[in-house]
Amino acid sequence: MAPNDSTYLSISLATLRANIKLGFDVFIHISEKHILYIRGADSIENERLERLASKNVRHLYILDKDREAYEVFLKASQRAALSDPHMPLAEKAEVINGQAKSAVEKMFENPESKENFEKAEQSARAQVELLKKVPAALETMMKIAEHDKTTYQHSVNVSNLAISLAAKLGAAPEVCEIVGTGALLHDIGRGALTQGDMTADKYSQHPRAGAQMLKGKPYITKDVLDIILLHEERLDGKGYPGGLKKIEQLFQIVGLCNLYDRHVTLMGEPPDQAFAKISAMNPPPYQKELILALKDVLAKHKIL
Repeated sequence: MAPNDSTYLSISLATLRANIKLGFDVFIHISEKHILYIRGADSIENERLERLASKNVRHLYILDKDREAYEVFLKASQRAALSDPHMPLAEKAEVINGQAKSAVEKMFENPESKENFEKAEQSARAQVELLKKVPAALETMMKIAEHDKTTYQHSVNVSNLAISLAAKLGAAPEVCEIVGTGALLHDIGRGALTQGDMTADKYSQHPRAGAQMLKGKPYITKDVLDIILLHEERLDGKGYPGGLKKIEQLFQIVGLCNLYDRHVTLMGEPPDQAFAKISAMNPPPYQKELILALKDVLAKHKIL
């Protein structure tokens, strides 16, 4: 008996690794049908993954009964990325980046899910660990992002940059994890906006909408909620939704990285041009020492 649609589970293409036995069948959705694409006993070649990505295929499917096998695969991939000395840096970066992007997308789809939040939190923890062990991974992950202009990838970029900036300023790993988690979820309020809502007034409320979605959940800290609420605020008072002029440094870190990467990823500006625009703002939107520290991070990793 053929499976019906309810027995399939959507998975992110970005979470699959090439040349590794999967352990679960993978299907592709074509003409309202799920077609077997790769058998679980086989691996998928990098060329096939790249071909799917070039065709803007973001999701594949597995049978719901294989959910546990897929979770085992994800954990093994993340463990290898963080501890296997023989895994190339590019592959490590792809694993951590892909799982983080998938976690963001799942939170956009269902922000009410504790499981989805915990996956985002775990992804941020993995980002912190990789960037601490191999700081050069930042450059590699930002190169991956050059060809992905989605809000999901923008969120991962902001998280990677904010973690690196916080670490440069001496933040403890647990603080970097809070920064990383909040940055992954900073734009979650945009998920509630329709295309017709993209007016300046309605868009300016997306930080408040995002924080409101997650408010009251005991497993989400106040700092994460405040990162979401305050990520568009600026010291010059030109931010939103509150037009604040006093912002704690923790929230400025995410705000600055968001401002920079919005220009690069969502607006398509070259990194040097985006940074020059921020540097030229008078009065500065964030503490000058933060802007200079971000410049150091970007220059060190050959992003500027």
